[in-house]
Amino acid sequence: MRGPPHPHDICKAGQITTNGSGVASVVFVTPLLSPAYVVCLTCEDPADTAIAMWSNKAVGGFDIKTENDQGQSEGSVTVDWIVLPYNNS
Repeated sequence: MRGPPHPHDICKAGQITTNGSGVASVVFVTPLLSPAYVVCLTCEDPADTAIAMWSNKAVGGFDIKTENDQGQSEGSVTVDWIVLPYNNS
Protein backbone atom coordinates (compact mmCIF):
# COMPACT_ATOMS: atom_id res chain seq x y z
CA MET A 1 0.00 0.00 0.00
CA ARG A 2 1.25 3.43 -0.84
CA GLY A 3 1.46 6.06 1.89
CA PRO A 4 0.35 9.69 1.63
CA PRO A 5 1.65 11.61 -1.38
CA HIS A 6 5.00 13.27 -1.04
CA PRO A 7 4.81 17.09 -1.52
CA HIS A 8 6.97 16.70 -4.62
CA ASP A 9 4.46 14.26 -6.18
CA ILE A 10 1.20 16.16 -5.91
CA CYS A 11 -0.39 18.31 -8.59
CA LYS A 12 0.14 22.03 -8.48
CA ALA A 13 -2.16 24.74 -9.79
CA GLY A 14 -2.41 28.48 -9.88
CA GLN A 15 -3.05 31.62 -11.87
CA ILE A 16 -0.57 34.05 -13.39
CA THR A 17 -0.83 37.13 -15.59
CA THR A 18 1.56 37.53 -18.47
CA ASN A 19 3.40 40.82 -18.87
CA GLY A 20 2.86 43.27 -21.74
CA SER A 21 5.02 41.07 -23.98
CA GLY A 22 2.80 38.06 -23.26
CA VAL A 23 5.30 36.12 -21.13
CA ALA A 24 5.40 34.92 -17.52
CA SER A 25 7.37 32.43 -15.42
CA VAL A 26 5.67 30.01 -13.05
CA VAL A 27 7.93 29.13 -10.11
CA PHE A 28 6.92 26.28 -7.80
CA VAL A 29 7.33 26.90 -4.05
CA THR A 30 8.25 23.22 -3.68
CA PRO A 31 9.97 21.78 -6.75
CA LEU A 32 8.87 18.53 -8.31
CA LEU A 33 11.19 15.54 -8.31
CA SER A 34 11.54 15.57 -12.10
CA PRO A 35 10.34 17.54 -15.11
CA ALA A 36 8.14 14.57 -16.08
CA TYR A 37 4.77 16.27 -15.71
CA VAL A 38 1.91 17.45 -17.86
CA VAL A 39 1.04 21.16 -18.12
CA CYS A 40 -2.50 22.36 -18.83
CA LEU A 41 -3.20 26.03 -19.52
CA THR A 42 -6.43 28.00 -19.92
CA CYS A 43 -6.56 31.69 -20.86
CA GLU A 44 -9.09 34.00 -19.28
CA ASP A 45 -9.42 36.10 -22.43
CA PRO A 46 -12.71 37.97 -22.97
CA ALA A 47 -11.93 38.37 -26.68
CA ASP A 48 -11.36 34.58 -26.88
CA THR A 49 -8.30 34.95 -29.11
CA ALA A 50 -5.43 34.19 -26.71
CA ILE A 51 -3.47 30.96 -27.05
CA ALA A 52 -1.19 29.94 -24.17
CA MET A 53 1.93 27.81 -24.63
CA TRP A 54 4.51 26.53 -22.16
CA SER A 55 8.27 26.15 -22.54
CA ASN A 56 11.39 25.53 -20.46
CA LYS A 57 9.68 22.93 -18.26
CA ALA A 58 11.90 22.13 -15.24
CA VAL A 59 11.53 20.77 -11.70
CA GLY A 60 11.18 24.32 -10.39
CA GLY A 61 8.58 25.60 -12.86
CA PHE A 62 8.04 26.61 -16.47
CA ASP A 63 7.51 29.61 -18.72
CA ILE A 64 4.25 30.72 -20.36
CA LYS A 65 3.81 32.71 -23.56
CA THR A 66 0.50 33.97 -24.91
CA GLU A 67 -0.21 34.85 -28.53
CA ASN A 68 -3.28 35.71 -30.54
CA ASP A 69 -4.54 33.58 -33.41
CA GLN A 70 -2.22 35.50 -35.77
CA GLY A 71 0.92 34.49 -33.83
CA GLN A 72 1.47 37.94 -32.32
CA SER A 73 1.92 38.70 -28.63
CA GLU A 74 -1.42 38.91 -26.86
CA GLY A 75 -0.06 41.23 -24.17
CA SER A 76 -1.29 40.92 -20.61
CA VAL A 77 -3.48 37.81 -20.21
CA THR A 78 -4.48 35.92 -17.07
CA VAL A 79 -3.72 32.21 -17.40
CA ASP A 80 -4.94 29.39 -15.15
CA TRP A 81 -2.41 26.54 -14.97
CA ILE A 82 -2.21 23.07 -13.52
CA VAL A 83 0.63 20.54 -13.53
CA LEU A 84 0.36 16.87 -12.71
CA PRO A 85 3.36 14.54 -12.43
CA TYR A 86 3.31 11.54 -14.75
CA ASN A 87 2.31 8.35 -12.94
CA ASN A 88 4.21 5.58 -14.71
CA SER A 89 3.95 3.06 -11.91
